[in-house]
Amino acid sequence: MTICGCSGGDAGPQSIYKLFNDQKTLYTHLPYSTVPDKVEENAHNVVEVVNKQCDESRGNMGVILMGHSMGGAVAVMAAKILQQEDRRLVHGIVLINPQTEGLIHLQDIQVPLLTINAEKDEYFPLWQCESLYSRHKGLQHRLLIEGLGHDLERVGSSIQSVAHTQALFDVIVREMDDIFIHRRQRGKESKLVSIPGSGSTGTSRPTNRQCTIL
Repeated sequence: MTICGCSGGDAGPQSIYKLFNDQKTLYTHLPYSTVPDKVEENAHNVVEVVNKQCDESRGNMGVILMGHSMGGAVAVMAAKILQQEDRRLVHGIVLINPQTEGLIHLQDIQVPLLTINAEKDEYFPLWQCESLYSRHKGLQHRLLIEGLGHDLERVGSSIQSVAHTQALFDVIVREMDDIFIHRRQRGKESKLVSIPGSGSTGTSRPTNRQCTIL
């Protein structure tokens, strides 16, 4: 299930959520149209949709909650509520440049967690998120995408290209497969990735984390 940020809608940053409808992956897309600026209301709405889908499938389903910005806080809160209901429906969480408010609940959630931060996010930079990510005790992968801003845009460019959106989608889906399907173990250092055409140099530079360039 994909969850958008405070502006609402269902397209996601750079419209990447829409590609789950158009392209073949291992995941069935369930879009959720976000109510602007309402974390708790959205979380309860998500729980209602997930429970309804589970009942209709007679329990034969598992959900990965993917949220961008405010949608990240919604995903974490919804996962906690579903866990408290003792319904083991959430199989993973994907957080994309998440709003830090609400991430404290990660300490109560055990499902695999994929975090995706943009290097130049002006609202919720990685350094604000890392201590909250560390509270999560389950399997975790962290990505840091080089040269992009909060909405996964190329910083300094107002042009959204199809190639950029596709490259983002490919990186995210590949990482989802690694953690949710193959359950590959990895340290909790952020892996630095470059999106073709994002203005990155494609070479590593010193940071306080172990980095890998893709």
